Amino acid sequence: IINERDILVKISTQHVPFLTQALDCFQDADNVYFVMRLYPGNLAQLAFSDVSVTLSQYKIYAAEILLGIEALHSLNIVHRDLKPSNILVSPNGHLAIANFGLSHAFDSELSSTSIMYKPCGTPGYFAPEMISPEATSKGYNSAVDIWGYGMILLELFAGQRCVDGKSPSGLFELNRKFADAASLVTDICVLHKSLADLLKRTLAPLASSRPTCVEIRDHAFFEHTDWDALKARGLP
Repeated sequence: IINERDILVKISTQHVPFLTQALDCFQDADNVYFVMRLYPGNLAQLAFSDVSVTLSQYKIYAAEILLGIEALHSLNIVHRDLKPSNILVSPNGHLAIANFGLSHAFDSELSSTSIMYKPCGTPGYFAPEMISPEATSKGYNSAVDIWGYGMILLELFAGQRCVDGKSPSGLFELNRKFADAASLVTDICVLHKSLADLLKRTLAPLASSRPTCVEIRDHAFFEHTDWDALKARGLP
């Protein structure tokens, strides 16, 4: 709870629109309370429902989530539990990343050498390096959030759950169903080439092969995306 409070305070001072923020925090003898804006739903409820959403709207959602992850990383925070149910939907249709209880904040600027060792998150969404035999010695870095982003995109555009959230690792489940991320894209999603390529890159088994947030912004899938308008909450 203290970890989440500290991270919410850090986020709230930046007023980033794609991250949930604490308006106030107080406690009594038994509980700690966070006062937050009302978000009536989450991305899992939207993506796995019969609600009709256009491809262009999903692309906006994908862009907003990316901006939220980029903002987190700029604050030297790694979320570590990215999944559709941790993406909240505001009354005006915008998204915000939530639930920072498992997040890790570094004191210095994030880099590939900003290493964590404890596996955490939702088992079905674990990045492969989190649960590899070498995890306790080599650790993992912020690339786990890029894996989480890829899993969110996969389920968002597939319109269904691709992991059950209970298996020991997302990678094991993906490998059990499909040979690699490329066949996963082919078998679950009917997608255009740029989205399929983005999924392959973000779901690369090797962490060092995954793109950064900046590289994802420059990907062909987001061609013609008005990032300034998104940041200003001008869309949708």
